[in-house]
Amino acid sequence: MNNLENDVIILRALEPDDLEFLFEVENNTGFWEVSNTQKPYSRYVLQQYLDNSHKDIYEAKQLRLVIVSKEEQKKIGLVDLFDFDPFHKRLGLGILILEGFQQRGFGLETIKLVNEYAFKFF
Repeated sequence: MNNLENDVIILRALEPDDLEFLFEVENNTGFWEVSNTQKPYSRYVLQQYLDNSHKDIYEAKQLRLVIVSKEEQKKIGLVDLFDFDPFHKRLGLGILILEGFQQRGFGLETIKLVNEYAFKFF
């Protein structure tokens, strides 16, 4: 088992075919309150974001991963590590679980994996 999966979920890097998933999530006004978003994102801007998502967390100061349910083999959310400060060894954590997958423990599983990953690699 790798560091970004357990029996319940897989946390994986963004892929080129995630464009439509990101477009739907980023433009869902129901999520804007928790994401500090105030305007819609175009596919063009999100494509640029995807094109630069390969950057290391030390360079970009952030990392976004897709949360995939192992049982359903579906994208169920996103986890963002942001405001990374390697000197003080801290970062922000944001988790978005899509409706229909909430209240099923996916957020807790995400926190566990991110915690293990961060302490091992940062």
